[in-house]
Amino acid sequence: MANTLGNPTSKSNTARENEILSYNTTLTASPSIPNPLLRVRKSSTTLVDFTLNASTPFSGGGVDGSATFNFTSPSAVAVAGAADIPDNYQLIGRDNAAHLSGPITATDGITVGQTVNAATITATEPAS
Repeated sequence: MANTLGNPTSKSNTARENEILSYNTTLTASPSIPNPLLRVRKSSTTLVDFTLNASTPFSGGGVDGSATFNFTSPSAVAVAGAADIPDNYQLIGRDNAAHLSGPITATDGITVGQTVNAATITATEPAS
């Protein structure tokens, strides 16, 4: 009798955190731009890019299934927007390609020329 294992229903916090930290390698490979970027967008319009550390875009620590972005600066100047509320993000690697993307839930609008503060942002890997 053959047995087949299905998809796991849960992953450990350590495994989840390590999956995010593995992006440090892919985000820094084949450099054509100086640093990886966390790009905040409204539809397909880039509102602001946050520059990440060139060699270690993420750092771990709490072993809680998440990793923290390593910003070169926690603030950046918006390149577009007229009180536009962001609705998505892209994580751009040094190869200038989008490696991760997804929705953003935001309430504050962004306007061109505005200094936007990122503070602490984490990425969390789902448990299942």
